[in-house]
Amino acid sequence: MPTHKPAPFVHHPSHQRKPLNVGAALHGRQAGPPTGIILTSEDIDADHATLRSRGVDTDPEVQRWGAPVPPMFSFRDGDGNALMVVENG
Repeated sequence: MPTHKPAPFVHHPSHQRKPLNVGAALHGRQAGPPTGIILTSEDIDADHATLRSRGVDTDPEVQRWGAPVPPMFSFRDGDGNALMVVENG
């Protein structure tokens, strides 16, 4: 029976998306490394308000770019690493 070796994964710099970290710049502090983590929300405004009310470092407002881009905002963990929340469409 022939054996099959999987092809090695080839990492190329063009495969990485570089997130826009507007929130960290607005808060005047250095962001940690990008996480690439995107969470979804059924109610983006309520989730944004809840995180802000609990003292989480979020963007000041939900970003609304218009269709077809869904509303979104970023928040940062204690080390400044940015995560994004995007509303389900």
